[in-house]
Amino acid sequence: MFLGSIQTRVDEKGRLKLPADVKRELAEGQKFFITSEDGKRAQLYPIEEWQRRMGWMMKMPSSHPVRLKFENATMYWGMETEMDGQGRVLLPPRLRVKAKLMGEEVSIIGKYLKAKEPGYPGYLEVINDADYTAEVDAAPITSDDRLVMSQFED
Repeated sequence: MFLGSIQTRVDEKGRLKLPADVKRELAEGQKFFITSEDGKRAQLYPIEEWQRRMGWMMKMPSSHPVRLKFENATMYWGMETEMDGQGRVLLPPRLRVKAKLMGEEVSIIGKYLKAKEPGYPGYLEVINDADYTAEVDAAPITSDDRLVMSQFED
């Protein structure tokens, strides 16, 4: 799974160009579910990973408030898409606008979830550089944070 961040752009048609480092890790014609939980960033889930995540949600009662909130947000912002032969994916139009991912410098950040099996893909997050920099600057990692993280070391 790709880790770190790479800068790229979204073209005038709303297609995100996946950098070669990311594209190398994906199969040609890879399908994605692209969504957001907050409208501030796009989350690109390989379709298999999204289906696993939905399997977890389906274990909750359909009327559970957390499930409803999650479904409302992710389905509102979401769209299924496929990577084209040039390594581009179309971002959902309303999410492009809300997250300011159109004609702006964006970064792709590799994220991962707790591995359940080898090859567990995680997901990619696409963020507006200026907004994300402000968000990171506003909440720096502190010594208290490091102390909490140290409790989970092996």
